[in-house]
Amino acid sequence: MLRLLFRRKGHLYMYTICLLNLTVIFLKDDISSSSV
Repeated sequence: MLRLLFRRKGHLYMYTICLLNLTVIFLKDDISSSSV
């Protein structure tokens, strides 16, 4: 079941992961720039 779900929504899953990573990077940038 999980394999089927991943195969069907694999690209959506990867896209979400990338988006989350970008968000974390931007948040870290915000925090570091505001703390200075």
